[in-house]
Formats: sequence, C-alpha cells, structure tokens
Amino acid sequence: MSAELLPLALQPWAGLRLSPFDNLRFCFSTLYHQGIECRAFEAKASDGKRHYLLEGDDWLLDCGVVTRTSAELVPLVSDEGWSELESLALVPVAESQLAFLTIQHAHFDHL
Repeated sequence: MSAELLPLALQPWAGLRLSPFDNLRFCFSTLYHQGIECRAFEAKASDGKRHYLLEGDDWLLDCGVVTRTSAELVPLVSDEGWSELESLALVPVAESQLAFLTIQHAHFDHL
C-alpha cells in the first residue's frame, strides 16, 4: 500500500481521538483486517518525546505521544528525526471487537 492510500484505508476513523496506544492497536488491527502489513514501534522524536508509530512499506503513521490521554493520527512524509526505535509485538484485535476500543474510550471520558 502506498502512502497516498493510507488515509483512504483509515478514512472512516479519521476523526477518532483515542489514547495513543489505543490508536496504535486500533490502526494496526484495522489495517491487518484489510490485509495491509505494518509494524509497530515506540520511538523518540527530535523533541525528546516518545511516540507510537506504525510503519508500512512506504508510509509512516504517528499514533501520538506516549504520555497523552488522546491523540489524532498523523501520516508522516518522512521517517527522519526518529531515534531509539523499539519494536512492539502487537496482536490484532478481533474485527468484531474493534468497536469496543472506541466505546471504552467514550466511557472513560464520561466518568
């Protein structure tokens, strides 16, 4: 999948603002169920903050700063500026369970 197609693959969830780790799990699982391979990382940005990233063959998606409570998805044009990449082993969430990630976050916001 090309970098231009990544926003299309995630279009239905463009406005979703989950925690960065839930963003990572949700996008990883969603892309997995669409047959799109990607790898998950935690990495240090040039400003020193740690981010969750998804990487495909020719695209990179920033899922947010690790310590934030919510984040938007940001497709990146370059993989430069990242250091201390730590590979994360994720198991895809079952397709029938993906909606629970968004419901759980909504309930958390209203507590």
